[in-house]
Amino acid sequence: CHLAHGSSQASLLAAPAGDLCLSCHLKVKLLAAAPHTHDVVSSGDCLACHESHKSTRRDLLNAPATELCMDCHDDLVEAGSRASVHDPAAEGACLDCHLPHGGERPGMLRADPAETCLGCHDEFEAGSGLALPHAPVAEGRCAECHDAHRSDLPSLLAAPDPLLCTGCHQELIETAAAVSIHPPS
Repeated sequence: CHLAHGSSQASLLAAPAGDLCLSCHLKVKLLAAAPHTHDVVSSGDCLACHESHKSTRRDLLNAPATELCMDCHDDLVEAGSRASVHDPAAEGACLDCHLPHGGERPGMLRADPAETCLGCHDEFEAGSGLALPHAPVAEGRCAECHDAHRSDLPSLLAAPDPLLCTGCHQELIETAAAVSIHPPS
């Protein structure tokens, strides 16, 4: 990794740090070619999260994983005036749902979105006893109504009422010619 007599790279490295890391860590190199890659992996900035030689943490992390994620992604969980923050996000359990380097799914999710949500929220699984489940619930499209990380609204809702409903149900706002309208439309 290092050249004894001199180098154009910092710390006498034989090549840029990311190139050196990926020359041995082939699994991460494959993930770097995945459709959805973490920015630090794409840019070869392995040392943003990892130590090069030794660490008191597993995987040579230079800080606890929760801190590493929040160094760049704290906007996803800022409580502030937020009405709701998803427990895993608030606890920094990012890696419960997301892969650290990259993957096949958007957001570097470990599983498809429905499977990710139902991993904890199994009460909404198909056949959960709801006589007439809302289509997004039945089809596992949780993110159509909920934000996965935080919201200014209760229950992690993605938009206030009536916008939450009328985003999909345009017929609810197309009432100009109606003689009578049932509240709350």
